[in-house]
Amino acid sequence: MKRDEAVSLIKEIMDCCPTFYEAQAVSIMEERGGWALSVFWVPHSSDGECLGKIVAKHGLEVAASNGRTVFRSIKKT
Repeated sequence: MKRDEAVSLIKEIMDCCPTFYEAQAVSIMEERGGWALSVFWVPHSSDGECLGKIVAKHGLEVAASNGRTVFRSIKKT
């Protein structure tokens, strides 16, 4: 994703997921020729439906490990 898309994604997740305000750290990092959003946050089950819609809308993949959730654009083949 582009950097400005990552910033916009933060705002969209904040509007949708109340538990996002509990995130300890949020960063946008450059990788794979684009940008990824990395958040030290584990979404609550109540955030699942809305977060799923955001992920589908933007064509993202989500990886979670050790309390960190990373949002990236899906690789195009």
